[in-house]
Amino acid sequence: MAEFKRLFNTKIEHDFYTNGISKDFDIVPLSGTTSLLKDNRLLFKVDNTGFRVMYRSENGSDDPFLPFGDFDLTFAMVLKNKESFENITDLNTSSQTFEAGNLIYYHNAAQTDSALDYEIIDLLRPAVFTYQFPQTGGVPADNGEITITNEKGEDVTPTEPDPNTVKANENGIFQYPIDFNGLPAGLYTFTTTVNGSDSQSKRVYIDNQLVGQNVFGILKVHVVDSADFPDTRTYQAIFSRRETDWIYKMVLKTNTVSIGDDLGVVDDSGTYLFNRGDNEETNGIATAVFTSNSEIPYSELPNKDFRFVKNPGDSETIIVEGLSNPPLLIVSANGTDFSQSVIYITV
Repeated sequence: MAEFKRLFNTKIEHDFYTNGISKDFDIVPLSGTTSLLKDNRLLFKVDNTGFRVMYRSENGSDDPFLPFGDFDLTFAMVLKNKESFENITDLNTSSQTFEAGNLIYYHNAAQTDSALDYEIIDLLRPAVFTYQFPQTGGVPADNGEITITNEKGEDVTPTEPDPNTVKANENGIFQYPIDFNGLPAGLYTFTTTVNGSDSQSKRVYIDNQLVGQNVFGILKVHVVDSADFPDTRTYQAIFSRRETDWIYKMVLKTNTVSIGDDLGVVDDSGTYLFNRGDNEETNGIATAVFTSNSEIPYSELPNKDFRFVKNPGDSETIIVEGLSNPPLLIVSANGTDFSQSVIYITV
């Protein structure tokens, strides 16, 4: 009797969580992938670490009922708790900062890789839209050019309107109409130049199905040959927790201590040091400020090792134990410096 055997697992990992597993996403096969699954007798199943794809085997054999290979299985990653997830997760790459409107993108560069490559996609758009150049400030005499390639690097630039003579409008904005209804959904690179220089590229995922669906990311697994898949094949989409400098602002509202006392924030584990900075006022109340000397990672279980003391050292007096950690539902920072987390505590 035919049975389903594992083709591969995909684990969604996050070191913020104690068990290392993220359950923040619903994983949804895209329409083209749904067809591939059906046509190749493959079965998609969600499990407790992510999801798996199963294949139907021959009777008494590990061989697939239908030979298959060399296609992409692509899934939408729908985020269930956007506010807290973006706050606890470092979504940046070494070369790009994750911003509103971006998509995260996991994919395997080689079938044998276990950790999926992580990248950032700039935009999600439908098949018909108007692309706006990232370059601005153009005048009518300026000449813009646009080149579009697919994920294989093939040139798919339309011939009309002329992609080599794009003119700025009265607001100095270069725009080019796109109609990709005749092309497959997927990832495209838009490269634009003005006056033959200042080349800038943006990666755009074009898919009518995904627009307006609250999609946070794309996960793609390239299947080369079913015969090369051991039953232990596992891919990993790995997220890293956010790390920031923690700044404690101790608002001295009671008479327990005064701003002129020898005060400190101490780490019982001895891992972090907190340096006292300039005094501030919070709504007219004296406030002592302490900043960690290195970044501290967010974690599912709060760090209870930090305490606020008077006369730190052998004769210290503990004022507050188990200081609060940064809030998970809001980004707490000074201005736009999101490498810092500010925690106000009233004493």
